[in-house]
Amino acid sequence: MTTASRTDVTGVPKREVAVVQVIAFGLTARRAARILGLKPSTVESYARKAGQRVGASGRAATVSEFYVRKWIPLPEPMPVAASLTDGQRELLPFVVWSKTYKQMASRLGRPLASVRSDTVQLMQALGTKSRPHVVTLSLQYGLATTEQLRTWVSLVSEVQGTAVAGGLPPARE
Repeated sequence: MTTASRTDVTGVPKREVAVVQVIAFGLTARRAARILGLKPSTVESYARKAGQRVGASGRAATVSEFYVRKWIPLPEPMPVAASLTDGQRELLPFVVWSKTYKQMASRLGRPLASVRSDTVQLMQALGTKSRPHVVTLSLQYGLATTEQLRTWVSLVSEVQGTAVAGGLPPARE
Protein backbone atom coordinates (compact mmCIF):
# COMPACT_ATOMS: atom_id res chain seq x y z
CA MET A 1 0.00 0.00 0.00
CA THR A 2 1.38 3.41 -0.92
CA THR A 3 1.56 6.36 1.44
CA ALA A 4 -0.89 8.27 -0.77
CA SER A 5 -3.57 5.61 -0.30
CA ARG A 6 -3.15 5.69 3.46
CA THR A 7 -3.64 9.45 3.77
CA ASP A 8 -6.38 11.83 2.74
CA VAL A 9 -5.98 15.17 0.94
CA THR A 10 -4.80 16.84 4.16
CA GLY A 11 -1.93 14.38 4.49
CA VAL A 12 -3.41 13.00 7.72
CA PRO A 13 -3.45 9.20 7.84
CA LYS A 14 -6.96 7.89 7.18
CA ARG A 15 -6.84 5.68 10.28
CA GLU A 16 -6.10 8.69 12.49
CA VAL A 17 -9.06 10.53 10.98
CA ALA A 18 -11.31 7.49 11.44
CA VAL A 19 -10.23 7.07 15.06
CA VAL A 20 -10.82 10.75 15.87
CA GLN A 21 -14.25 10.64 14.20
CA VAL A 22 -15.32 7.66 16.29
CA ILE A 23 -13.92 9.18 19.49
CA ALA A 24 -15.76 12.43 18.68
CA PHE A 25 -19.02 10.54 19.11
CA GLY A 26 -18.12 9.42 22.60
CA LEU A 27 -16.97 5.86 21.99
CA THR A 28 -14.34 4.22 24.16
CA ALA A 29 -11.19 2.77 22.62
CA ARG A 30 -12.64 -0.71 23.05
CA ARG A 31 -15.89 0.12 21.20
CA ALA A 32 -14.04 2.14 18.57
CA ALA A 33 -11.71 -0.83 17.99
CA ARG A 34 -14.67 -3.13 17.40
CA ILE A 35 -16.17 -0.73 14.85
CA LEU A 36 -12.89 -0.07 13.06
CA GLY A 37 -11.63 -3.66 13.16
CA LEU A 38 -8.58 -2.71 15.22
CA LYS A 39 -7.18 -3.59 18.63
CA PRO A 40 -7.97 -1.14 21.45
CA SER A 41 -4.23 -0.48 21.86
CA THR A 42 -4.04 0.44 18.16
CA VAL A 43 -6.93 2.87 18.59
CA GLU A 44 -5.11 4.39 21.58
CA SER A 45 -1.95 4.71 19.49
CA TYR A 46 -3.75 6.44 16.60
CA ALA A 47 -5.53 8.77 19.04
CA ARG A 48 -2.21 9.67 20.68
CA LYS A 49 -0.57 10.28 17.28
CA ALA A 50 -3.52 12.44 16.18
CA GLY A 51 -3.16 14.53 19.35
CA GLN A 52 0.57 14.93 18.79
CA ARG A 53 -0.06 15.92 15.17
CA VAL A 54 -2.20 18.90 16.27
CA GLY A 55 -0.38 19.67 19.52
CA ALA A 56 -3.38 18.75 21.67
CA SER A 57 -3.15 17.86 25.34
CA GLY A 58 -6.10 15.45 25.42
CA ARG A 59 -8.77 13.74 23.37
CA ALA A 60 -11.32 16.55 23.58
CA ALA A 61 -8.68 19.02 22.41
CA THR A 62 -7.71 16.64 19.59
CA VAL A 63 -11.33 16.40 18.46
CA SER A 64 -11.65 20.21 18.69
CA GLU A 65 -8.57 20.70 16.52
CA PHE A 66 -9.78 18.20 13.94
CA TYR A 67 -13.12 20.05 13.69
CA VAL A 68 -11.41 23.46 13.51
CA ARG A 69 -9.04 22.25 10.77
CA LYS A 70 -12.01 20.66 8.95
CA TRP A 71 -10.31 17.26 9.00
CA ILE A 72 -13.53 15.64 10.21
CA PRO A 73 -17.04 16.66 9.16
CA LEU A 74 -19.14 18.80 11.48
CA PRO A 75 -22.12 17.09 13.09
CA GLU A 76 -25.60 17.84 11.76
CA PRO A 77 -27.18 20.73 13.71
CA MET A 78 -29.93 19.80 16.16
CA PRO A 79 -32.06 21.82 18.56
CA VAL A 80 -30.39 22.13 21.94
CA ALA A 81 -31.59 19.34 24.20
CA ALA A 82 -30.55 20.89 27.49
CA SER A 83 -30.22 24.21 29.22
CA LEU A 84 -26.93 24.93 30.90
CA THR A 85 -26.32 26.99 33.99
CA ASP A 86 -23.89 29.91 33.88
CA GLY A 87 -21.39 27.81 35.85
CA GLN A 88 -21.61 25.00 33.30
CA ARG A 89 -21.30 27.41 30.36
CA GLU A 90 -18.23 28.95 31.96
CA LEU A 91 -16.57 25.51 31.97
CA LEU A 92 -17.41 24.59 28.38
CA PRO A 93 -14.20 26.03 26.81
CA PHE A 94 -12.07 24.27 29.42
CA VAL A 95 -13.77 20.91 28.89
CA VAL A 96 -13.46 21.32 25.12
CA TRP A 97 -9.72 21.91 25.45
CA SER A 98 -9.09 18.95 27.81
CA LYS A 99 -8.27 20.91 30.96
CA THR A 100 -8.27 19.09 34.29
CA TYR A 101 -10.59 20.00 37.16
CA LYS A 102 -7.63 21.46 39.02
CA GLN A 103 -6.61 23.63 36.03
CA MET A 104 -10.19 24.86 35.62
CA ALA A 105 -10.58 25.69 39.30
CA SER A 106 -7.26 27.51 39.39
CA ARG A 107 -7.88 29.54 36.25
CA LEU A 108 -11.45 30.46 37.18
CA GLY A 109 -10.82 31.04 40.89
CA ARG A 110 -13.56 28.56 41.80
CA PRO A 111 -13.55 25.76 44.38
CA LEU A 112 -12.44 22.41 42.98
CA ALA A 113 -15.62 20.69 44.22
CA SER A 114 -17.78 23.26 42.41
CA VAL A 115 -15.86 22.77 39.16
CA ARG A 116 -16.13 18.98 39.45
CA SER A 117 -19.84 19.15 40.15
CA ASP A 118 -20.57 21.59 37.32
CA THR A 119 -18.49 19.56 34.85
CA VAL A 120 -20.33 16.35 35.73
CA GLN A 121 -23.68 18.16 35.49
CA LEU A 122 -22.65 19.71 32.15
CA MET A 123 -21.90 16.28 30.74
CA GLN A 124 -25.13 14.85 32.18
CA ALA A 125 -27.14 17.74 30.70
CA LEU A 126 -25.63 17.00 27.29
CA GLY A 127 -26.21 13.26 27.77
CA THR A 128 -22.62 12.06 27.56
CA LYS A 129 -19.84 10.63 29.70
CA SER A 130 -17.10 11.60 27.26
CA ARG A 131 -15.33 14.96 26.97
CA PRO A 132 -14.64 14.49 23.25
CA HIS A 133 -18.36 13.95 22.79
CA VAL A 134 -18.98 17.27 24.60
CA VAL A 135 -17.11 18.93 21.71
CA THR A 136 -19.35 17.25 19.12
CA LEU A 137 -22.55 17.97 21.06
CA SER A 138 -21.52 21.60 21.60
CA LEU A 139 -21.22 22.03 17.85
CA GLN A 140 -24.34 20.02 17.15
CA TYR A 141 -26.53 21.96 19.62
CA GLY A 142 -25.15 25.33 18.58
CA LEU A 143 -23.46 25.93 21.93
CA ALA A 144 -20.21 26.53 20.03
CA THR A 145 -18.92 27.16 16.53
CA THR A 146 -15.59 26.13 15.07
CA GLU A 147 -14.56 29.80 15.28
CA GLN A 148 -15.33 29.76 19.01
CA LEU A 149 -13.35 26.54 19.42
CA ARG A 150 -10.41 28.31 17.78
CA THR A 151 -10.85 31.38 20.01
CA TRP A 152 -11.35 29.37 23.19
CA VAL A 153 -7.92 27.78 23.01
CA SER A 154 -6.30 31.17 23.62
CA LEU A 155 -8.92 32.14 26.20
CA VAL A 156 -8.39 28.94 28.12
CA SER A 157 -4.65 29.47 28.29
CA GLU A 158 -4.86 33.14 29.30
CA VAL A 159 -8.10 33.75 31.19
CA GLN A 160 -8.43 34.47 34.88
CA GLY A 161 -11.78 34.80 36.59
CA THR A 162 -14.95 34.86 34.52
CA ALA A 163 -13.68 36.84 31.52
CA VAL A 164 -14.15 33.68 29.44
CA ALA A 165 -17.91 34.18 29.51
CA GLY A 166 -17.53 36.87 26.81
CA GLY A 167 -16.53 34.15 24.33
CA LEU A 168 -19.58 32.01 25.03
CA PRO A 169 -22.81 32.09 23.10
CA PRO A 170 -25.82 33.64 24.87
CA ALA A 171 -27.81 31.36 27.14
CA ARG A 172 -30.70 29.59 25.45
CA GLU A 173 -34.11 29.67 27.05
